[in-house]
Amino acid sequence: MRTFCRILIFTFSIFCSLYASAQDLIVTNEGDSLNCKITKQEKGFVFFAYRQADQIKRTMLPTNKVSSIQKGYYSEEIIVPLVYAKAKGYDQWRYGLQAGYSYRVAKVSDQLPSQYRDYIKKLKSGYVIGGDIHYFTSEILGFGLKYNFNKAKNNLDTDLKDDITLHYIGASLLNRLILTNPKNSILFGVNLGYQSYRDKSVILSENLDITGKNLGAGLELGFDHKISPACALNLGVAVQVATLNKITVDDGFMKETIELEKENLESLTRIEFTIGLKFLGKKR
Repeated sequence: MRTFCRILIFTFSIFCSLYASAQDLIVTNEGDSLNCKITKQEKGFVFFAYRQADQIKRTMLPTNKVSSIQKGYYSEEIIVPLVYAKAKGYDQWRYGLQAGYSYRVAKVSDQLPSQYRDYIKKLKSGYVIGGDIHYFTSEILGFGLKYNFNKAKNNLDTDLKDDITLHYIGASLLNRLILTNPKNSILFGVNLGYQSYRDKSVILSENLDITGKNLGAGLELGFDHKISPACALNLGVAVQVATLNKITVDDGFMKETIELEKENLESLTRIEFTIGLKFLGKKR
């Protein structure tokens, strides 16, 4: 959460117009000297801009990695007018698809027989397919929607089968940090939305349709690498959180809604590892 707040602070700092008649010196703990323009110092970070190959880059350093700072050390200008920075632009739209591995993290009760513990542990692993679309109002801040589909199956002979499907759709906020190489960027995201659950189960030859729903939320971390001006390869990891406090059981003859006791709540919390393609559009 602290990192998330720092990224938000960085987001607002880039809206400032950058003009300077003298440049600053940052010396790192490793002895590197950086000719730059410091834009902000706050909450353990130094925010600054620098020129590289006729492009203006913006980044930050933790203060514990900085040995010394001397403002106005250099006389030459490094920051170009804001018109130049706008001409470089940023991608306003980002949308795409991803797929990968999903694992539900809830602990399996030690009171179950060993064969059922192993059965449930295998049922925790599955696959995830998803998509998202975001609109960036600035180089760093984007708003949008994301959708995930999770699937997990297991069976123990013909007496016990489970086919679990999870659907999640939610509003999403992304913070994008473009790295020194403009082809690469890191993304931090939070989301909040609707989580559904369905388990087509067979217990002792009896078919059951078990369903539930609740609010869900998530945190995600991603890395984009542009493979073309309009397309990026994405690697991501996410934690999605949701818990069912009641379920509906349908045996084909009647439906029954069951309120779950605190010790029997059904956790849908999972970790997702994905790879995908993101499409970028409309420079600003």
